[in-house]
Amino acid sequence: MTVESLTERPLETVARAGLIVLLSSSIAYALKFIARILLARILGPQGFGEFSTGMAIYTFLSLFAGLGIPVAVTKLIPASRAEERKRIAAASLIAVTMSSALVVALSLLTVDIFSELFNVQSSLVVPFVFVVFFDLLFSTVRGITIGYGDPWVRVWLTDVGLAFAYIFIVVGAALLYNSPVAAAYAFLLSVALLTILALFYSVRKKYIAFLGVSLSDAQRIVGYALPFLLIAISSLVFTWSDVLVISAFRSPTDVGIYRAAVTLVYALGFVVSASTVLLLPTLSALYARGNLQGVCDVYGDVFRKIAVMLAPISAIFLVFGKQVLYYIFGPEYVAAYSPLVVLALLMYVSYVLSLSASVLVAIDQERLISKVMLLAAIVNIVLDVLFLQFCGIVGVAVATGISLLVANAYFFFQLGRHKIHADWRIVIIALAIALISTLPVSYVVKYLSGIPAILVGFMVYFPLYSLLMLVAGIVRFEDIRRLLALLLRKEQS
Repeated sequence: MTVESLTERPLETVARAGLIVLLSSSIAYALKFIARILLARILGPQGFGEFSTGMAIYTFLSLFAGLGIPVAVTKLIPASRAEERKRIAAASLIAVTMSSALVVALSLLTVDIFSELFNVQSSLVVPFVFVVFFDLLFSTVRGITIGYGDPWVRVWLTDVGLAFAYIFIVVGAALLYNSPVAAAYAFLLSVALLTILALFYSVRKKYIAFLGVSLSDAQRIVGYALPFLLIAISSLVFTWSDVLVISAFRSPTDVGIYRAAVTLVYALGFVVSASTVLLLPTLSALYARGNLQGVCDVYGDVFRKIAVMLAPISAIFLVFGKQVLYYIFGPEYVAAYSPLVVLALLMYVSYVLSLSASVLVAIDQERLISKVMLLAAIVNIVLDVLFLQFCGIVGVAVATGISLLVANAYFFFQLGRHKIHADWRIVIIALAIALISTLPVSYVVKYLSGIPAILVGFMVYFPLYSLLMLVAGIVRFEDIRRLLALLLRKEQS
């Protein structure tokens, strides 16, 4: 697919490629969702909380060790000349390898500090520290292939491959040994195997060339990537800092209960993350060619579609959250309903508005995003600690949701100053229609229970929601016609 085709038909390009990425992400999310449910049921709230704390530690270490490079290459490679891309890819891998090795070495020397600070076993921290090294190589290779416009690593290894590894290796180890430590070592094995496959694929496709690459090239990559590091740090604070705060001041059981609510809310985030990975190189290409109208069209269209997709999921969590927690995780996790309600409402709005951050990155506003997100992340951590003391894990949910919502709302309005707009009213209308659509389902739940209630509820809810969205004009018949046309049309270069 050429840049010219992106410029001429931006919406169709995004939609066609998005079908592939969204399909793979949907499969991956479903598999990972099942894996998290199985882990939660097998390990119980305490064991699930310990495993989640280990994941949070590894994620933060990986972020700092990566220096923002895995994200930066997704923009740097497509914006560079063809003869420079292999050199950039190799320099990125060299920089990531050196930084991750240093972080792993330092972390192994301070394992006991992590263990005491976050109330987990040191034997659980060790495998997650080693995951940092492999995960960064894997993430960088994924960024390189995305920059080349090749979705293979993104789709088959990151989405489907890692998801199957969760199911068969991580959950299998937890089931056999009933231990979060066994699950952690299984996770390490999974990431290591997928990293080897990703490197082999990239070398075989000749995306990387190490000849002639020097340390100065790696230093330049690091300098370019630092703004992305600040953005990534800030974003990750909202994802995992709440877990670390709860683990530092409360028991692993509280962490496990809170993570049950967060796991469900991830159902809102996976669509946005798939779209973000796709939008960044596409919008960068459009902006580089001066096609601001194309950027507006892509952003506005995707903004509307994501609001339409996320609203019914959020409404289900708001109205039927207790039933969802009971049937999916078990009766001991029903205590997660209150934080689930808070997160479902605030994160729905925030996730939709977060698309504006991707557009700002595409139009070279990374420094603005990094400053705002860093400030919001600091505020979030402070509020997490304060609200936890007064409101428990519900307070942590409020702090995280409000901090992220305010930051993304600021990005949304800043984007308007660049004459790139989306209709924010769609967010409210879609959620209102979704909540109205739950009313007949409430009567179904009164007279039915278990699987029959779920089946009948879905058969009533989603058709009614779709019909009301058509009537309100949020979803148009033209959208359906275009989707069918994209599915049937052959790929043109």
